[in-house]
Amino acid sequence: MNKEKKETKIIMKFCLFFTGICIVVNLLSCTTTNSPEDREPSPIAYDSYDGYSYKGPKAQSDTTMLFYITSKIEFDSLFYFIFDHNTSDTIPTVDFSSKKILAIVKYGNDYYRLKVIGAGILDGILNLEYTCTLVSENITWVAAIPLIITVETDFHKIRFIENGTQIKELADLIALDDSL
Repeated sequence: MNKEKKETKIIMKFCLFFTGICIVVNLLSCTTTNSPEDREPSPIAYDSYDGYSYKGPKAQSDTTMLFYITSKIEFDSLFYFIFDHNTSDTIPTVDFSSKKILAIVKYGNDYYRLKVIGAGILDGILNLEYTCTLVSENITWVAAIPLIITVETDFHKIRFIENGTQIKELADLIALDDSL
């Protein structure tokens, strides 16, 4: 009888151990962990403006310039409004404590049309997606038409994604610009 009790105890311990293992394996298989690459940025509101031209420092031809603008003085030193080219309103007075201005300028003898696809934020990183379409090559004047965007969110990095490809990530957002 004593032998049967020992065998029953061993079988019960084995069953409990096996059940515990099954529960752990089941819980682990049900848990989904998304890596940052699997998650999509949350869309954020933005406004884009055209009808402006770049007047800042000259750059090398065929350059893409990226700007993170934190004051009206910076903005006014870089851009001016062209009244006969505007298809949108001028940028309203911006409260730089809550809004930031981002700008992309294609500078050189090729003329491009830039258009925002969307903006989203993930883990404090702003992803700005836009299209860049070549309109005319080897023009006789220097094109410097910007894409200007205002956003109302806090972020510590900006990823510029042109035609589906990340072209630059700005992490030091104190700098006035970062040319490619």
